Amino acid sequence: MSPKTIKQSRKKSPKLSDYMKGKIVGAYDFGILIAKIACKYKLSYMTVTTTIERVKKTSTALTKKHKGRSVLLNDCDLRALRNIERNDPTATLDMIAAEI
Repeated sequence: MSPKTIKQSRKKSPKLSDYMKGKIVGAYDFGILIAKIACKYKLSYMTVTTTIERVKKTSTALTKKHKGRSVLLNDCDLRALRNIERNDPTATLDMIAAEI
């Protein structure tokens, strides 16, 4: 079986709202077992465990913001591309690649 097939067959877990994360942490702080929290809110055991571990490690239930996709062209490359386009608007991609 190819990795792509395995990846597609995995079930995606729903994203937790900040409110739900707070409810999980509050229940855990109150002394309720992780398994009971998971059953009560119909979540997997690992989802509850991960949320609680994140709070213990970072003191917040919120996830980090990710950087996203990196920039493909830096300022110098972008300026050179604009100059080529300005000088020869009908230039093909091969011509532009040869000049850069």
